[in-house]
Amino acid sequence: MLSDPTTITYNSISKTLPRTSGASLGTPRKVAEALYGTADGEFMLRIAQHAHRNGSRRAEIRLSRMQHETDSGTAFDGMYTNAFGLILETNAYSTGASVDIPLLRTSLLAFVDSTLQSRILAGEL
Repeated sequence: MLSDPTTITYNSISKTLPRTSGASLGTPRKVAEALYGTADGEFMLRIAQHAHRNGSRRAEIRLSRMQHETDSGTAFDGMYTNAFGLILETNAYSTGASVDIPLLRTSLLAFVDSTLQSRILAGEL
């Protein structure tokens, strides 16, 4: 379990995210979910754990930020959310995941540099 509250750094500014909800869901596929968020609702961190019958596990981690559009005439019309997330999948019987997952993360984040990120957001595949 993560510490409560947990902290992220956004644009060199530390943000405290207390746990807002969390449950062991007990469904066949989703084991647990936890939500952390800033008091003003600007940032939300969602972590979900899944377990599958074949022994594989999946963790979804998503950080989102809700913003007001500065050009908009009203705050409501100008609300939008940006998010970035990761999905980690491993087999419960694999002994190499603790080494492989960090290497995959580093490789993917290096691949999605600012130029490629802009191209993907523009709709390129």
